[in-house]
Amino acid sequence: MGGWNLHGQTVSAGPLRVGLIGAGRWAPAFIRTLHNLPEWQLIRIARARARPVPEVSDSVEIATDWRRVAEADDLDAAIISTPPHLHAEMTAACIRSGLPVLVEKPLTLSSDEARELVALAEARQAVVFVDHINLFNPAFRAVRDAVRGRAPLHIESEAGATPDLPIHDYSVLWDWGSHDVAMALTLTDGRMPSAVAAQRVATGPEGRELIEFTLTFDNGTHSRHVVGNLWPERRRALTVRHEDEAWRFDDLADRKFAHTRGKRIEFPPVSGDAPLSVALAEFARAVRAGGPHIDQLRLGAHVVDVLARCEAALGNSP
Repeated sequence: MGGWNLHGQTVSAGPLRVGLIGAGRWAPAFIRTLHNLPEWQLIRIARARARPVPEVSDSVEIATDWRRVAEADDLDAAIISTPPHLHAEMTAACIRSGLPVLVEKPLTLSSDEARELVALAEARQAVVFVDHINLFNPAFRAVRDAVRGRAPLHIESEAGATPDLPIHDYSVLWDWGSHDVAMALTLTDGRMPSAVAAQRVATGPEGRELIEFTLTFDNGTHSRHVVGNLWPERRRALTVRHEDEAWRFDDLADRKFAHTRGKRIEFPPVSGDAPLSVALAEFARAVRAGGPHIDQLRLGAHVVDVLARCEAALGNSP
C-alpha cells in the first residue's frame, strides 16, 4: 500500500520505486548507491541494448524503450543518466507523467530547452533535481556556509582529467565546466554574471583541451576556472578568498576542506558522506514531500545559460 506526499501524489509506503534511464558511464555509481540506500528500490533500467546489467539482480527489469521509465505508473521516481543531448526530451516526459526526476548534469546543451523545462516544471509543480554532484559534497557545503553573506569573493577552480581517460561527445567546457559554474553561482547566491570571457589555454589530439573561463558579478565577485582533459593528474578543487581568509574544497585530498587566515591553516572536520548518497537521500525526501521542488532545475538552467555564453566567447556552439 502506498502513501501520499504533500502534493497529493501516491508514493510507496516502503522504499521508493525508481527507474534508471541509461546504463552507460555513470550508471554503475547510481546502481551501487541506490543498492546501499534503504530509501530506494531499483525496479527498472532502460537502456538502448537488450542485454543484462551485471551490477543488478535478475529482479530488475531491463527495457529498451526509455518511456518504460519516463511514463511508468508503477514507479515513484526516475533518474536520467544519458548523454545530455537526450536530457530535455526525457526530462519533459517525466514531468508530464507526474514522475519526480533526477537528471545528470548538464541539464541540456541548449538554453532554449532549459528554459522550456523550467516553464513546464513550474506549470506542473514538479520535483526535478539536477545532479551537480559537487553541490552535494559536504566539503563544498562547508565552503558555501563559511562564505555566505560575504562579498566580494575571489573564486578559483581547476577541474578535469588526464589525457588517457575517454572523452565525451560534448566538450570539456560542458562536461567539467558545468560543475564549476554551478559552484560559482551557488557561492554568489544565484547571481548571474554580468560578464563572461573564455579562452583555450592548451589543445591536444582528439579534441582534448584546457579551457579557462572567467565570470564577473555585479557585487564585485570574480571567478576564474580552468577545466579540461589535459591535466597531468586529475583535478577537482576550488578556492574562495575574501579579505585575509581563504577556504578550499579539494575533492581529491584526504582532508577535503581547509580554512586559511593569514599564515594559519586549519582543516575543520566535515562529514564523510558520499555526495551521490547525499543527493539521492535529499531527492527521496523531496519525492515524499511532493512538488514543487525546482530550485535545482532553475540553477541547472542558469548553468546552461552561462556555459552557452562561454561557448560563444570561444566562438563555438555546444
